[in-house]
Amino acid sequence: MKSIYNSLSIISAIALRQIKRFFRARARAISTILMPIMWLVLFGVGFSTTFRTLPFRQILGTSYLSFLVPGIVCMTMFTSSFMAGVSVIWDRQFGFLKEVLVAPASRTCIIVGRIIGDVSTALIQASIIMILGLVMTGYLNYVNIPLALLYCILIGIVGAGLGTIIALVVNSFETFQALVSFIVLPLNFLSNIFYPLKYMPTWFKILTLLNPITYSTDALRTLLINYTSIGLGVDSLVLIIFAIAMISICTILFRRTTVE
Repeated sequence: MKSIYNSLSIISAIALRQIKRFFRARARAISTILMPIMWLVLFGVGFSTTFRTLPFRQILGTSYLSFLVPGIVCMTMFTSSFMAGVSVIWDRQFGFLKEVLVAPASRTCIIVGRIIGDVSTALIQASIIMILGLVMTGYLNYVNIPLALLYCILIGIVGAGLGTIIALVVNSFETFQALVSFIVLPLNFLSNIFYPLKYMPTWFKILTLLNPITYSTDALRTLLINYTSIGLGVDSLVLIIFAIAMISICTILFRRTTVE
């Protein structure tokens, strides 16, 4: 019992530090919320006006704005969680990571605490976008929002895990920032966030099905607008596998991490 209590104390302390650190960086907090709002307005409102003259509602059974909201929520969750890697590099550069590594604490607890903290801040942002989407569309099934947030947590774990893995490997702000554009943006567009999965070319659809964002978006659409291309069971299984894989790889790399 004592070891479990100590582990939970370490995890909660690290998670709380990540949350406090995020809100102290006001520019980052504001920008990560404003960016998805901009996407929602530019794509959602703009394209909804365009598709209003087309049989889009008959194809999907909903407006393009309602179709887009779950995808933007997932994009917000993944992107914000992925940026957790920045804090890893920051801690390495300024010596905090070295102090943590020599502390009498399990490295597994440390990395789990970091991921929980980063996912928590991303979840706040995703919730804001979800509420905004509900107000803009008036169509989302608000009863399923708590369950939808669970799927947001899963894709958040995937994003935070991937960002942490890259940060542990590259050890450079410049390289990490370059990889953000090289990885995050293509992953967002190489998914079903902006367009229906069943109308994609075969080669594009195959690549899209390798992307975990596709499954989280499909899960949220199932819950919020009753539209699915894959199925909630498959979505859940794939996201759980990705989440476990990311945490496992993070833990292995973090255990091997050394700071000169």
